[in-house]
Amino acid sequence: MKNIYLIPTKSKSILHFDHTGLFPSKNYQLSSEINSVVDGYDLHITSDDRVKIGDYFIVELFKIDSTSDGYHLEKCIDIKDDIWVNSNDITKQRHINNCKKVVVSTNEEVTNDRIQRLDHHLLEFFCKNPNTEYVELERLEDGQFFDYLENGERIQGVYENYFVRFLDTEETRKVYEDNDMIKFVNWCEDNFFSLSGKDMWCESPDFENNKVFTTKELLDKFKKIDKLL
Repeated sequence: MKNIYLIPTKSKSILHFDHTGLFPSKNYQLSSEINSVVDGYDLHITSDDRVKIGDYFIVELFKIDSTSDGYHLEKCIDIKDDIWVNSNDITKQRHINNCKKVVVSTNEEVTNDRIQRLDHHLLEFFCKNPNTEYVELERLEDGQFFDYLENGERIQGVYENYFVRFLDTEETRKVYEDNDMIKFVNWCEDNFFSLSGKDMWCESPDFENNKVFTTKELLDKFKKIDKLL
């Protein structure tokens, strides 16, 4: 089921599109600063969790003639009768079942509001595989945050933390569907290697000078170690 949404934006972005296709930039910038024919995009990943007040969500809107007006990013301000989201404004009222909760994003405003930012190496993979519509999400231990308001008041709370695994390619599905590979996959994850796409394993970004390995390179490494287990 689809849980990746690519939405055009006029704001600063790290994801852009021109005649060559999608490409990432290292820093947030307006597309017009790159070139007048470049368009900016935000990428959002959603979960099946029910939307709560304060969450961001994706909703598909429709025109009067019932044709789709595309996907839109919105924030949940209130919920009425446990059904209607943003009911204070009838023009923006949404049924909660139509709201897909955003848990990972490239949008700067969203990620500054305690939503997880998509790692750059995963963004690069998506640009090379733009037809990908689904990623596997694994909920990790929640993180803690604290900040100070302009009046000096200290605020604190919890933010959700996810492990993102791109699987929507034939090659990566084969790795996970092959029973002989399960032990190998578990070993990679136990040793902080994450499969982030076609033939692409990334060492944890927490490591200094983290490296990228092909599946064959890691398989050879695993086979040597596995003989000693």
